[in-house]
Amino acid sequence: MRPTAPIRCLEELLEWKPDPETQSAVVPLHTCCYLLSDDGRFCKRSPHGSQVLYCHDMAGNYLESDRFHAHTSIFPAFRFTRWHLIDIFVYFSHHTITLPPISWINLAHRYAFPGLFCGTSD
Repeated sequence: MRPTAPIRCLEELLEWKPDPETQSAVVPLHTCCYLLSDDGRFCKRSPHGSQVLYCHDMAGNYLESDRFHAHTSIFPAFRFTRWHLIDIFVYFSHHTITLPPISWINLAHRYAFPGLFCGTSD
């Protein structure tokens, strides 16, 4: 599996092809409208009203602790544990197109969040 990396220009985007080995490692998206709260109760995720977007922006991202697909021994690795408090998860880097690393896609899928990419322009 090749390490996750950003797409830096339109030409790279047009030439990009998914890595079959990475695709086979993706955890299926769970479909759940309930999340477990900090106190052990189930909370219903509402599709209406206000929503909270959590934007992961850690030192430019694609750090060694999350761009490779194996477990990391690097400490401190970034951790997010409050999935029940958000509605949308974005993995952000300061590049043209940010593809979340497989580790973050799989974690988001376990909590019923799709893995979204992020795009920026100058």
